[in-house]
Amino acid sequence: MNKIVFILSCALLMVCTSCTKTERKFATIRVEVSDKETGDAVVKAMLNTYPEIQHQETDSNGVAVFQNLDAGEYTIYVNHKDYGYDHTPVKAARGVETPVFFQLQKK
Repeated sequence: MNKIVFILSCALLMVCTSCTKTERKFATIRVEVSDKETGDAVVKAMLNTYPEIQHQETDSNGVAVFQNLDAGEYTIYVNHKDYGYDHTPVKAARGVETPVFFQLQKK
């Protein structure tokens, strides 16, 4: 009886230690916003994703990064008081940083 318990315990231990925790990888979208005429970065542009809602603001380089998104199709919206509004569809893949570029015309 002790041998059977020992063998079953060893088998259970081997199964448990061979199980690996599956890490969920998310999608990332990196957005760069620039002036269409000058190529300069557009700072403090407001960005939103849809349907999974996240909000970001571009930094001093005109860049914002959306992280921890589920893989799938999104629409990225950009708005700036001096440039107006634009949007574009994007497909975000799991474990990949997807680049998006906006060139906005000044009002």
